[in-house]
Amino acid sequence: MKKKWFALGCGFFVVAVLSILAPTPRIDASRASAVSLPYVVTTIPVGTHLKGVAVNWSINRVYVAMFDASCIQTLDGQDLTLGTCAYSQGLHPNQLAMWGFDKLYVTNRDSNSVSLLDAYSLQVLRWIPTGKLPWSVIAANDKVFVGNFGSSGISVFDVNLDSLLATIPLPNDAPGLMAFGYWGIYVPGWQTGNLYVLNTRDNGLTSPVSIGPGAFAVTENLHSREIFIGNRHDNTLHVFAKDGFYPLRTIQLPGPAYGIAVNYKTDHLFVVDAWNDVVQVLDTKSGELLTTLDVGHQDRDEGGQGIAINLQTNRVYVTNYADGSLTVIQDVYLNAPPTPTLTPTPTPTRLPSSCTSQPSKPVLLSPANGAQLPFGPVKIDWEETNCADFYRLKVVESPPRHVYMRVNLTASETEYTFSALNHGMRYVWKVRACNAFGCSAATKWSFTIVP
Repeated sequence: MKKKWFALGCGFFVVAVLSILAPTPRIDASRASAVSLPYVVTTIPVGTHLKGVAVNWSINRVYVAMFDASCIQTLDGQDLTLGTCAYSQGLHPNQLAMWGFDKLYVTNRDSNSVSLLDAYSLQVLRWIPTGKLPWSVIAANDKVFVGNFGSSGISVFDVNLDSLLATIPLPNDAPGLMAFGYWGIYVPGWQTGNLYVLNTRDNGLTSPVSIGPGAFAVTENLHSREIFIGNRHDNTLHVFAKDGFYPLRTIQLPGPAYGIAVNYKTDHLFVVDAWNDVVQVLDTKSGELLTTLDVGHQDRDEGGQGIAINLQTNRVYVTNYADGSLTVIQDVYLNAPPTPTLTPTPTPTRLPSSCTSQPSKPVLLSPANGAQLPFGPVKIDWEETNCADFYRLKVVESPPRHVYMRVNLTASETEYTFSALNHGMRYVWKVRACNAFGCSAATKWSFTIVP
């Protein structure tokens, strides 16, 4: 960690030098040609005044903050049917964040609080006061970070909201829509235009760059690690490298950038323009405008603040504040299939054994824990476990901790080969042995695909 922050400090010096010696390239977001483009699936009426949105990949469920109703509306991501709208135990829910697959955090803007809901039952588990006008919320590293727009600071809680761990001041500033990335929590400063970087381990705060007043939303491409910051005042999108935060390019947009999100699997950047009721889709590498998608009516003040991507299905969800609807966009790959190719490797079958208890924990064999692997198919392997009638294999891409694959295998299958992995990404995998008496514990191993 010391080396990382030393590198960051050196990077700040680089920023200063580069800003003097060379201007940042400016790119107009002119329309580019592309074979396959994202498209609008549908726009669904939901209710009055939608704000934030979040996705639970494991059960393909979408959560929407219903500002006026003070409840969290659910949507089935498969058939797009509306489910329960559960009370958030606060006034005017604003933004949402997931921790794992079972915890959902909600900022209650006008009751100055944050709530913890069970992501499955939507029962309120905890409620705790924050600063004034809690806006954005991020859960990371067993902590919850709440940006208080009205009291110029960030409240830090433990992941269960049992207590307040710290209050981090942002003097004369107001935190916008935050994001989690390589260095920690990225916080755009609406008043100053600073990008604050909050270390999730020690709560240390730095401010490596500024794009001028109007900075409101930030995101990171988890593949290239480039950081994108939108400025609502001058219709610009600023791109920085993670190593030293030196400026790479500035993109001039057709309209102001409100909510922004990156699908790193397709290298598509989605920018909500609440002035024109559209979503601009850009190529993250070139900055070119690929397409403009019409969404529902936003609102120039409160609109444009809800966007989330389900990386399992490549669906993008955009809340439309003014007309109370949710637009569903299908993202697409340009040159690759949208789902991984899974190829089980057959092994000799065996007769099921007779046992009176659940199996023991499987012994993992390969690839070695922490292995650095070249791009291409990967075969994982584990020892045959006594009393196992079948195995449960789970692979998680981390970050952003999304379930890449979950599959049940027969007792004869103790290895698995799969492909379509991503350059530079870390994968955590575990295997449970199961029978009629239950499933064993599991050891977690990981490997990384070398860029």
